[in-house]
Amino acid sequence: MKMRAVLLVSACLVAGTSAIAADMCTDVDSCAAEVELNREKYDVTFDYRWKGLPMVRNLPPEEFPNLNWTLHTFGRFGIMLGSYLEKFDGGEYNEPVPVSPEMTTEAVMSAVYDEIVDMVAKSRVDRPRLAKMLRVAVTRLEEKIGTLSSREKKVSTEADSELATLVGKVVKKLVDTALSVLVAPNGARPSTVQGYDHIFDPLVGKLDAAQIPPRDEGALQYDQVFTRWRLSGYCPFMLRKATRKLLHDMHIDHYRGPTENLVARTHKALKDGRLFASDYEPILSKLKRGKGRYIAYVVALFEIPEDEETMKREGVVVLCVQVMKGKHLSIFTPDDSEWEWKYAKLAFNSMEANYHSGFTHIAQTHLVEEAIGLSLKRSLPSNHPIRILMDPHLYATMFINWVAEMNLVSEGGPIDLTISATIESWRAAVIDMVHDTLNGNLTFPARIESYGLTEEEFPTSFYPYREFGYKFWNPIRKYVARYLNVYYKSDADVDADPQLDSFREELLANKVGWAENWTPGKGGSLGFLTDFLTSAIFIAGPQHSVVNFPQPEMLSVPNLVPQALYSPPADRPGMYTFEEDVVNALPPLRETYLIRDTMLFLAYRDKTFVDFYSNPPYENAEARAAAKDFYGELQNIEAYMKKRNKEFVAAWDGVADDLPQKHKNNWAYELLLPSMNPMSINI
Repeated sequence: MKMRAVLLVSACLVAGTSAIAADMCTDVDSCAAEVELNREKYDVTFDYRWKGLPMVRNLPPEEFPNLNWTLHTFGRFGIMLGSYLEKFDGGEYNEPVPVSPEMTTEAVMSAVYDEIVDMVAKSRVDRPRLAKMLRVAVTRLEEKIGTLSSREKKVSTEADSELATLVGKVVKKLVDTALSVLVAPNGARPSTVQGYDHIFDPLVGKLDAAQIPPRDEGALQYDQVFTRWRLSGYCPFMLRKATRKLLHDMHIDHYRGPTENLVARTHKALKDGRLFASDYEPILSKLKRGKGRYIAYVVALFEIPEDEETMKREGVVVLCVQVMKGKHLSIFTPDDSEWEWKYAKLAFNSMEANYHSGFTHIAQTHLVEEAIGLSLKRSLPSNHPIRILMDPHLYATMFINWVAEMNLVSEGGPIDLTISATIESWRAAVIDMVHDTLNGNLTFPARIESYGLTEEEFPTSFYPYREFGYKFWNPIRKYVARYLNVYYKSDADVDADPQLDSFREELLANKVGWAENWTPGKGGSLGFLTDFLTSAIFIAGPQHSVVNFPQPEMLSVPNLVPQALYSPPADRPGMYTFEEDVVNALPPLRETYLIRDTMLFLAYRDKTFVDFYSNPPYENAEARAAAKDFYGELQNIEAYMKKRNKEFVAAWDGVADDLPQKHKNNWAYELLLPSMNPMSINI
């Protein structure tokens, strides 16, 4: 672990490369030597915090992101931490600090690093002094970014390498220092739910508008927005067709609340096949609650409206939220008092966020790609056509997973400090989810079918995740199939490549159980390889975008989605009748600022599909032609999605309701636009 810590603070760089070679490896000895070297560089361990999952033991320099990424992310982090320090110590300061405009960028970063080391050694964080130094450092880094003219903006000089090293060291120290600041006792909260909105005030004028995405604050006030999140939010695939058993387990027939027709309405919707549920109790029941925090075993019922216009416009409508599954007195509906219903929606959002952070996000994208990336790089030489295809889609993924493993999911790290569950029980459940995911069919169509959300089973017109997902999946698969056909014309060609046999064995060694369906000599090898690589690209790009990039808009403030509940969940009416009751269930400011900064950090986009495929660096003419045609498909996808988004918004024209137009505009679903989709998991 010490070696990993040393590497973490070393240069965040990617070695410059020329155009990607396009020929198969013909020198067997040199290819074998490279693979052997790669197996050493990408040594696998199953013993880090994700016990039983494959992780690279020591991160090779090739896996670090480019200098542009490093400077941008440090700048964002420095601004956010500085604003936190200023928030609790009041405004501007004039104390002399050991940095000045005359100093070089490298000298400024060295001074910041030395200052932090000194503060840590003295066990005293001088917040005003550090805040001012961060402002100077961020300004100098912004100037440095402006000098990076090439598209890749890679480390190109020894001085750049030294600067990247310094930035990496400062970021590591800042993370440690930030957490030491934040873990100081602090139970303060705003006096109102809306008061949490002001946590962004210190960032206005310091981060640009693109770095502070508009919050989708309607989810608490408007039921239409709350329901839209289930179809186009950060977990848009968690609805399942409801069953009689679920209604029995909820004790829905014992409901005696203010919605007189709830029982009859649910049974009719069940009979008609229009009743769906989001039930988080099965996974949440595996978690242990953290000290001072609570877990609510939430389940919500939704129905596809009988009215066709409402169905086309909204997809589903919410019927009720049960805060504690099985306790009929904890069923709340829109007819309950204002704050009881708002609390029920907050509790549901909170538990969905606990599920999202570990399971749909880290488990089903980051850690799945880690296993695939390790298998590729340990078994295939760099000029193998599948490495050439896949390496851009694995850019910086091991790096970001490594940083997360070292900080985000560690004891005392951001997740440990902010979610409802203990970090130990949460990590154990995440590991189980990764194994389940890797053992299943990873294709998008298979996943939609396993959820029971095909058009036949979930016949709603507004479901952009499914609609746009297929629009992206199909061209990716077409491109991958055409690319592979340049090198492999048949199953026999795939079976005859001994390096692919090594790849298959490596997948199995790294617990990718789906690879057991790849059976050389029995037919289907080329089809499996096509599906597998398409899935890897889709997960790295579109799927990760779907679960990552809603976070700044939806998860950055606790008055929309509290990452934890801080008072007992409502198992009966009367517990959250007043606003102050709800405020006491929300996170204190200490955790709130940590959540804000973590979520805004995740908003940075680097290397989109459009960026790469507009000029694919393939030397092989057929491979380049396939990539260029794929770029044309991406343009068509973009145009289609923008057209449909206008239709989603226009569906609200003339609708007489209390939903403001700014919320109706959010019916546009931009998460899968190719121009906004990074092609790898690099944040």
